[in-house]
Amino acid sequence: QLHAHSAPVFVVGTYSDEISRNDDISNINGALKELGKTSFSQIVPNISQGLLFFPIDNKSGSGIGRLRLEIEEAIRSEKYIPSQEVNIKWMALLDMILSKRYKEDMSYLSLAEVKEMANLVGIYSVEEQERALKLFHQRGMMTHFTATETLKNTVIIDPQWLITNLGKVIRDESIHKFERQEFEKVGLEEDLRRTFATAIASRDFLEYVWNAEQVDFLIDLMQRTLLLSRWTFDSTSTEEFYLIPSLLRDEYETEKVEKLPANVGAKCRFNFSRTFLPSGVFERLICLCVAYNVKSSNDIRKNSPPKLYRHFGSFELNPDNLLHLHEAVDAQSITLYIENPENASRTFSIIRAMLKKLNHDAMNFGLKWDVEFESSHNSGIFLSYEKAEAQLLHPWFKAELTEDQAHNRPHESSNQNISLESFMANIVTS
Repeated sequence: QLHAHSAPVFVVGTYSDEISRNDDISNINGALKELGKTSFSQIVPNISQGLLFFPIDNKSGSGIGRLRLEIEEAIRSEKYIPSQEVNIKWMALLDMILSKRYKEDMSYLSLAEVKEMANLVGIYSVEEQERALKLFHQRGMMTHFTATETLKNTVIIDPQWLITNLGKVIRDESIHKFERQEFEKVGLEEDLRRTFATAIASRDFLEYVWNAEQVDFLIDLMQRTLLLSRWTFDSTSTEEFYLIPSLLRDEYETEKVEKLPANVGAKCRFNFSRTFLPSGVFERLICLCVAYNVKSSNDIRKNSPPKLYRHFGSFELNPDNLLHLHEAVDAQSITLYIENPENASRTFSIIRAMLKKLNHDAMNFGLKWDVEFESSHNSGIFLSYEKAEAQLLHPWFKAELTEDQAHNRPHESSNQNISLESFMANIVTS
């Protein structure tokens, strides 16, 4: 719904060989119909079997052929893929690039190598080369990111290589385990333990699991997509560390979250319930908060390390500005607790700017939310943004902003179409 809301969706049930009764197939189908009847009208039904999904036998491969034919038919009939005339030289370039994948088993090329190929087929203009690569990227034929020079200089021609490498660090260690003896042999047993116990990965760990191959590219990509953030809070080490929020496993005690309102000066929430709060949004918000902590720290004054849990985080954005973020999965909301009311207005603007940034960069503008503020007179009662603003609800709104207060509000509208570094510089210094 976020990235391709009109694209056809195929639901595939693997390991059908382990289901012996037709009743089980019917029960699964009934559950899927109940789940999808209001939200997923683009699901392609399995008409030949009268099901909403496609059972696949993992042992014999039965069902794969039928699924492949249905996918091909869906692609041919879809109107969302516009036709476009392409220069024959572009097709020659594409063939030459993909031959490196299929004939030479290569996963990526340097941009310089691609430009050499372009010259060989008669595409000499850098501008035309970049337009060709952009089209190939948009059509899913290869992956070429351009946000930074590190990303731009590598063209991924085998998407599975990218997925495999990201899956080496974004994984459920209880299911996909590493061989600990392997890490013991190379002296990285503690690095392995720390990564999955605290979600803090060392550069040495990443170098090892990625076979020292395209490490800068992969780190940069994960930073740009808000899957990873630099972690500089270990003052005793010169080694590079990175936070990977999707690996956070410890749960913050519900009872402590419920007691927070008594300890904080202000509370508001971002309510996603009129649509939905996708998995991964809170983790990306954690990444941005940690990046802010790192950016705002300096040699004179280091911010305290964040305290992070699976659905909860405490951050010191600036001196005397401690905030807490809590994701309520069932309620589809993210609540912001601010301990010092004097910081409420600016802190709210920072967190809202971060949500807008990740909505632009990672969610294709698919996130929708309502902002609500807790009443200053009735604990647990929330007012809409419009009502709170009309009432000049303290401490979020004031009748007139002083020149300093107006200057200290991040300019959210100008922060979306800029690099992550520029975004952080803007909200830290504004």
